[in-house]
Amino acid sequence: MTWTVLYTTAAQRDVKTIRKRYPHLLPRLSAIDAQLQQDPQAPGQGYHALLGDLSGHYSRRLDNFHRVVYRIERPDVVVVSCLGHYGDS
Repeated sequence: MTWTVLYTTAAQRDVKTIRKRYPHLLPRLSAIDAQLQQDPQAPGQGYHALLGDLSGHYSRRLDNFHRVVYRIERPDVVVVSCLGHYGDS
């Protein structure tokens, strides 16, 4: 099954910022996007289920600080953030 990866308006702004300020993160972001299209919960891909206010969301590491935060709304994967660490920029 192929999943559709959608980006919220905030996540789209984050991608623009990554292109301008953090171009070294683009290959990793592209790899994460490809993984999400294949299977957002495949074992061994390093995703983490989040707790608290972000319960129902998952994250994947872009680098030591930045995370891709997303939720699954079958058959879509909705990316809500690409910069910062769970909402802290």
